[in-house]
Formats: sequence, C-alpha cells, structure tokens
Amino acid sequence: MKKIAIAIVVVVVLLLQVTVYASGPVTSDVSASPNPSYGAPYVALTADLTIDSNPILTAASSETKACETADVAKAKVASTSNSNSNSNSNSNLNFTGIIIEDIDSPNLVSPNESFNLTVHTLYNFSRETNVELCLVDCDKWVPIDCRALNLSGTGNKSFVFDGLAITIPEKVILAALVGYKNESEKLVPSDAFYFPIVALNFTIDKLKFPSTVKSNERFNVTIETTYNVAPVTNITLAIYDWDIKDYHTGGWRTLSGSDNQSFNLTLTAPQSADIDLTLSAWLSYEFVNETMYVLLAHRNFTVNVIDYWIAAAEYFIGSLGVDGTGIPMSASDGAFDSAAEKITARVPIEDLTTGSHTLYVHGMDSLGNWGSKATSVVLDVTCPITISDIDYPAEAMLYNPLPVTVNTDYSFGSETKAKISIYNRDTGQLLASSYEKALSGSGSELFRLDPLAKSLGVLNLTTRAEYYLAKEQKWVSRDSSDFSINVTSPFKITNLQYPETVNLDRSSFFTVKGDLNYSVRVSTTAMVRLYDRDTGKEIGNTREWELAETGSMPFRLDPFARSVGTMNLSARVYYLDDKQNWIFCDSSDFSISVDQP
Repeated sequence: MKKIAIAIVVVVVLLLQVTVYASGPVTSDVSASPNPSYGAPYVALTADLTIDSNPILTAASSETKACETADVAKAKVASTSNSNSNSNSNSNLNFTGIIIEDIDSPNLVSPNESFNLTVHTLYNFSRETNVELCLVDCDKWVPIDCRALNLSGTGNKSFVFDGLAITIPEKVILAALVGYKNESEKLVPSDAFYFPIVALNFTIDKLKFPSTVKSNERFNVTIETTYNVAPVTNITLAIYDWDIKDYHTGGWRTLSGSDNQSFNLTLTAPQSADIDLTLSAWLSYEFVNETMYVLLAHRNFTVNVIDYWIAAAEYFIGSLGVDGTGIPMSASDGAFDSAAEKITARVPIEDLTTGSHTLYVHGMDSLGNWGSKATSVVLDVTCPITISDIDYPAEAMLYNPLPVTVNTDYSFGSETKAKISIYNRDTGQLLASSYEKALSGSGSELFRLDPLAKSLGVLNLTTRAEYYLAKEQKWVSRDSSDFSINVTSPFKITNLQYPETVNLDRSSFFTVKGDLNYSVRVSTTAMVRLYDRDTGKEIGNTREWELAETGSMPFRLDPFARSVGTMNLSARVYYLDDKQNWIFCDSSDFSISVDQP
C-alpha cells in the first residue's frame, strides 16, 4: 500500500448482518478510505446499509412519448330539406340533392405544417347536376378552396383538399359547404359541416421524479416543456394512477407564445405499494357549447414506495456503545429515505494514537429499531515521519549546548515541510527546533539540534517529529521519543586554599584563594561569595567576572575573624542568568579555628 503524507490507513472489511428488528436484518458493508488525500485531517468512513426484508427496489421508471388526439366533435348544422335519412346505403336514398356524410381531418397540427382533409358526401340526382363544395374559414369568413363537378344518379363522392396549412398558433373553425344548381341554374345550399383544427406545438421534454419514496410521503413531479401556442391557451396537466383508476392531481396552466417552462405537480405516496402513473397534457377549448379535449402528449412512469426505511446511522471507535450514543453518520445522497442507503462520515484521525483502531457501524430503521449487531472495520494509523534513532550526551554542563542528532524515516506523497523539536518533558516548554526540511517520497533524514541546558540536574526531554499540513496551516506531530540528560555546573571551584588556624587580633583577617574553572557557550557573569554556614550571612565576595568559552580564573577572598571558636565557611560560585538572577552552581565547604592571641 502506498504511504502518503497523512495517517496511512490499512482497511479490513468485515461483512456482518445487523438485525434491525425481527422481521428482517440490515446488512452493512463498511469500508474506510485507505488513501485519504494528503493534508486532510480525517479519513472517510463509508457503509452500505440495507433492510433485507424489504428488497432494494430498482427504479423501474419508463417514459414513452405520444401525441394522440381525442375525437373532436364536428357539427352538422344544416342539411337539405329533402333529407330524411343519412344512411350510407345508396339504394335507400330518398332525397334529392347532396349531403356531407363525414369529414376526415386532423384535430391538431403544428404551425405551418402541411395537412390534408377529405369531405365524404352522398348524392341523389335524377339528371346531371352541377355541384359545388367550398372549404371556408368561419372566423374570417373567406373561402379556402372550392371544388365543382357534375354528378348524376345516386352514389357517394369524396373531395380531397391537400396542401393546407395554418401559419400561426391558433384555433381555426372550418366549414364545408355544399350546394347544387337547380333547373334555373340557381345555386341551392344543400348541407354544411363545421369543425375545428388547432395549430400549436407542445412537447414534454423531460420528466423528473424520485424513483423511490416513503409511504405517505409527499413528493414532486417536475415537467419540463417546450411550447409555441396562441395567446391565453389552457393546457391541462394531470397525473393518472392506474391502480386506483383516478387522477392524483391536475389543473390547467395558461400559456402564451413560445417558451420553455417547468411545472411541478405534488403527489402523496400510498401505503406500501408501487404506483404506475401517466402524466397527460391536454388542450381544452369550447366548441358548439361543449368543452373539447385534445391529448397533446403523455408519459408513463413508475415510482417505488417503501413502507419502512433506514432513518439513521452511527459509528463508535474502539467499542460498541449504547444505541443512539455513537457519532452520527450522514446519507451520501443527503437524506435517509430508502431501504438501502450509502452512508458516510469523516473520522478525525489527529486525535487517534498510532496503532490499530476498530470502528463499528450500525443503522436504525424508521420504526426506531437499531441493528443488534454492527459491522466493523480496522484502521491502522501510522505516522508519515518517525524517529528511528537519537544520539545525545549522557551529561552536559549548564549553559553548554546539548548536541542531539535525530535520525528519521519518512514517507510523504508530496513535498512536505518537516522538522524536529525538543521539549522539556516536565514543563512542556519548547527548548529547540531544527531547520525545516522539504521532504517527498520515502527515505531517511538526519536532523541536528543544539539546545542549551538552562537548569541543573536531570533534564527530562521529549523529541517530536513534526510535519506541516499546508491545507490546515498547522504543524502536526504523531511520533516522539523521550530521553534524559544530567546537567552539571559550568563553573567549579578547585584548588581551594585557606589557613586552618587564625588568631583573633586587630589584624585577624585571613586569605582564602583558589581557582574557578569554567566552560560556557556565551559570555557569562560570575562571582565567588564566602558564607558563614552557621549564620547564613555573606562575609565576603570577589568582583564580577565576564567569562566565556573554557578556562580557569584564580580568585582571592580576605575575610575577618570576628570571634573565638570555629568558623564553618562555604565558598560558593554564582552566575547571572538571562533574567538577571544570580544562580548558585557550585560550592566548597571548609572550617577555620579562631584562637585567642
């Protein structure tokens, strides 16, 4: 597995059944991303939860296009006075003249679409007679086309009008008028048929709907349309349910001109039953005191309904806790609304220790039942830079540098800044940091640090390997190593010389002398003081010296003897720290006997 610059995760997927309640289990297939993107402070945890007793319903949605038109009434408003029957049988004709038996015409056309219509007639003439048939636009009352011919005897005749067109979206009322000339050559009206033709464009471009919904859930069906219609045209959109043999919802929309629009219809899902639906678009208009309907388009589709579903999910780290107390997970599609859900969570790894961690996932159904078992996945969290070895001195003198060499192993997916820092383990204070190095790929790298020992005694230290998360703009440490160094004084009194006995008189001073050995990194102020150990009082001191590097400084003290007896004395060396405090660092105790003169 390739390592990258965030915690490397090794994934083991265990497939278990998570029982939600007695009627059926939920299975959970859980995984955690083995290669989180560099710089992310978390790992992606995903799971597939399924309620087995309610199988996953594959969205069986289908759409079929149609442009069917319902029959629109044609009104025969006049006929010959001699007509007593409209029988199709020529042998039973008992009238003189010509009548219109039927008209074949489209009810719906597109603007500028060429169409034909046929007028079917019956006639009965005792002699050869001149007949005229005209097609008329009733709104403008202008003839569109006229036909004339001579007929005799009894029979039927069809007149075809071809190459007709309506140029703009509108409803046109047409009339077929027929007549014949009598013996006086006068045109006698014989029959008339009135019928409408509507010119418009209306298409359902797309239907959007959820393939699966919950029982009793309200949901929307979105209809995307394109149209070119006359001003103030009423289009009815309705959804028919084939199971209940009734409409769920509907209503007309008033449209004008040419445009693209989306419309929403809201439905309520039934209880535990898939619904087979048809969306229909109808044109409605008035003709001869009746409302006429033309089917413009329809779509058939199916929506799957589930009666219970996965309603929540959670995960635990380390051990499975009480139901409902885990860390919530989210549905990948944004909503818990299905018997099968892909769920996800961001598991922070910055607070996880290195090593193996088990994550447990389980779900809850819509009835509030949690899975009795959980699926688990193991994360093996490691660090992209680790400390492999440290070289340091066992002892160091106060104010001397501590040469510390740290060797590291690293594996970064992209160039990453890294450094080593040393902290006081007891106080948490940062003592030193190495230079930052840009590392990439895999390898080993050596870091050198030289912190100063600023306190005497055992110094407990922690070395941390740190790397920089550019996206989070912070330094992260996941590996450390502890060690200790004994810090000794940088100043030491040697070769101390003094008299064993002095006499108490006017000139009863005595001399104490010796050497001050030193080893300091920077120029340091030091002095030697002489104390009476019995009273704790200072009885003499040297001048202050500015000492640097390594060497030896002789010193001399000339105190007075004040009383007869034994003087218990201590020569002590002090240095001035960076806060201008005098720090005791070494001493040498001795005693002198003071006698009567």
